[in-house]
Amino acid sequence: MESRLKAIDPTYAAYVYGHIADGNLHLTLIKRGPLPDEELRAVENAVYTGIREAGGSFSAEHGVGLEKRYGYETFTSKEKQALAHTLKQALDPKGLFNPGKVPF
Repeated sequence: MESRLKAIDPTYAAYVYGHIADGNLHLTLIKRGPLPDEELRAVENAVYTGIREAGGSFSAEHGVGLEKRYGYETFTSKEKQALAHTLKQALDPKGLFNPGKVPF
């Protein structure tokens, strides 16, 4: 993943931290200057591809929200998306909880 980030912009610095007891790791990226939309998408692809290759998930206990919708739709298997949809329907049949936050 680091080599993919450096190919986008060599000034990227990646810091990993998290909850070692349960295996949840968080990634913070730092770089100088603005982050154009097209670069953001390239960074998301580099990071999420690396995470998927390592057997991880792009999102954990913090959920998907609005900003990670692309990652959810692109890097979550269709089977997991279908399971999430089924669970959401069972727990919230009227669609009252966080409408529009994830594509359920």
